[in-house]
Amino acid sequence: MHFFLFFVYLFLVTNLLAQNEYSWKNYTGKNNISGLTVAADHYWASTSGGVFRYLNGEFLAFTKSEGLNSHNITAISSDASGAVWAGDADGVVHVIFNDNSILKISDISRSGENNNQINKIVISGSTAYICTAFGVTLISTENFQIKDTFFKFGDFPSKIQVFDLLADDRIFVVTENGIAISNPGAVNLSAPDSWQIYSYSIDLNATTAKSISKYGNLPVLSSDKGIFSFTGSTWQQYRMKDTSLIKIVVSQDTLWALTQNSLIKLLPGTRETVFSITNSLFTDLKINEDEKILGTTLGFHILRADGNQNILVPGPRDNLFAGIAVGENGVLYASSGRGANGPGIYIKDGEEWSNFNISNTPSLLSNAYHNTTVMKDGSVCFANWGKGYALLNQGNFSAYNADSTGMTGIVKDPKFLVISDIQEDSKGDRWFVNFESAATAPISKRSSEGVWNHYQLKNPLLSTVTVAEHLLIDQYDTKWFALTGSEGSGPGLVYFMDNKTADNLDDDEWGIIKETDGLTNNKITSLALDQRGEIWVGTDLGVSIITDPSNPDYRISSAFALRQQAIKCIAVDPLNQKWVGTIKGVFLVSSDGSDLIAQFNATNSPLPSDLINDIAIDPNSGKVYVSTDQGLTMIETPFPAPLKAFGEIEIYPNPFKPVGSNYITIDGLIRDAQIKVLTISGRLVTAFESPGGRVAFWNGTDFSGKPAPSGIYLIVAYDRDAKNVATAKLALIR
Repeated sequence: MHFFLFFVYLFLVTNLLAQNEYSWKNYTGKNNISGLTVAADHYWASTSGGVFRYLNGEFLAFTKSEGLNSHNITAISSDASGAVWAGDADGVVHVIFNDNSILKISDISRSGENNNQINKIVISGSTAYICTAFGVTLISTENFQIKDTFFKFGDFPSKIQVFDLLADDRIFVVTENGIAISNPGAVNLSAPDSWQIYSYSIDLNATTAKSISKYGNLPVLSSDKGIFSFTGSTWQQYRMKDTSLIKIVVSQDTLWALTQNSLIKLLPGTRETVFSITNSLFTDLKINEDEKILGTTLGFHILRADGNQNILVPGPRDNLFAGIAVGENGVLYASSGRGANGPGIYIKDGEEWSNFNISNTPSLLSNAYHNTTVMKDGSVCFANWGKGYALLNQGNFSAYNADSTGMTGIVKDPKFLVISDIQEDSKGDRWFVNFESAATAPISKRSSEGVWNHYQLKNPLLSTVTVAEHLLIDQYDTKWFALTGSEGSGPGLVYFMDNKTADNLDDDEWGIIKETDGLTNNKITSLALDQRGEIWVGTDLGVSIITDPSNPDYRISSAFALRQQAIKCIAVDPLNQKWVGTIKGVFLVSSDGSDLIAQFNATNSPLPSDLINDIAIDPNSGKVYVSTDQGLTMIETPFPAPLKAFGEIEIYPNPFKPVGSNYITIDGLIRDAQIKVLTISGRLVTAFESPGGRVAFWNGTDFSGKPAPSGIYLIVAYDRDAKNVATAKLALIR
């Protein structure tokens, strides 16, 4: 019966996940702005992390978890009804209506072209002109149907980039090769001979242009050689000769020119630089009455007569996420990756984000933090690519490099110390894996008293300098880490025991496990210790399981559900299920790895990317955090850690209406609780075993699968010995 119920539970969970019953939330950096628009008195921006809306200090974000196709939004505009049009790098057009619902138009993304990126959206009348990497597509703003597509302009090559468009009595198209202008009275714009073309190099003496507008009666073009105007038959130099411009905007009798660093006001005979920046680059300009809104690569500026505002969008500074970890208090700590010019370290406390880097925290020494570990005392270690590691303790950062640790860095530069991983043993001693130790000492220890020891590998385990990664310390305090040779695949998994004598190196025990011993592959990519004390070894070809770490050679099995997958990371949830990150998304498998419960990727879920860098689980809430190269995702799961003792059981929804809700949630359970559902008179309706954690589910049916009638029911939860019991009432309404 238990076996049957387990598979019923797997079916239940799989279907819940498939129906998106779980809450998803994406966290992305939205300060790299690609475009601006104004709709219904709100400022809107397209960014590399989605779309946001802003008014009077209040932000509303749109990412994949709110319905976008992707996060790399490359163009934005708004129509007369106040709807916002946003195009992405994949060619999907999103229409965000006033109630925040989203319509996705995917025709361009399905065009079959290699590059479908939307560069600009220009709305004129009832037509949205979508400028893409291969031409222009016209979409009706009334019924959202495709009206036409044209991609051959005169003698220009077919399917060229289009950057901007001016819809006037004639249509002016800014392409990568030059300007195409529709012939007067032309009806069939799909015909190449309907266009008159002007080459940048021949007709304008320029290299490229990105923006076109109308100043008075003249079309004006911003280029890398200044502003040109169209006289009716030729393009002539107009203003700012040899100045590279991003955009020009016309407001009444004023022409506003935007360079990478300056906003310039142009009136007849005058030129004035009204605003400049040095720490970022301008990307767009929007004028709304007396306000100038300037998008940059680091937030946006609002210029008003009574003063200027520099506004950063709340959230992580960037979309780069590498190593992540969750503290006991539910705070998320994240490192951004190996890049020295990256964003550094993020901390998420509730919905508040803090960003730390060498600009605001010079003690960090470098921004190249790529791995994160929370220690038992609540402090956090961040491993660095070249500068050792940083320790966050009680709100203060301190950094430790080759000099202060005594560790030797890489062969080419022994001061360049790369820490691969950091873990803590049962005594509170901290162990460090040295990525490439010139002293062939891949593992070091800092005792709780602050004493350092460094351990060298010798023949036959290691004869030359090699790469060491992925540290795990098991229940016996044995240290496990991966060694990779010059060929990039092995030699294998090393285990090390210092026999609790840190100062005596003669009694140290070393061993190595390879593919010939049962591993699926010698290229080890991750390690995890599960609740049974088994070691899960992720490789390029699946997962191997060391069932008895005290006797590594005894038996090594494999996780059937993960065979042939390129594993990136493994995390264990409170039910001992495994959340496995791969290059193809996230796999949720049963505790023994034999069954695939769910698979999430960028196509079937709000995951921003299929390339998973790390997974961290908050056992108290059941939240699963997934880091990718395109942002962070949080999945609110029904797998929080069980309580140690019964308190008050919560039932929701209550009343339960099966027509609108498929399952009720029973919250507040101890581990492996048994559940009985009784009528108010005491008749047994059904009984089942909880999944094992804090919550269980009931679909409102009896033992035979028939719907239970309306009424009041008692939910009784108890442990296996029936010594601990808790009850709650449920109203069921048919």
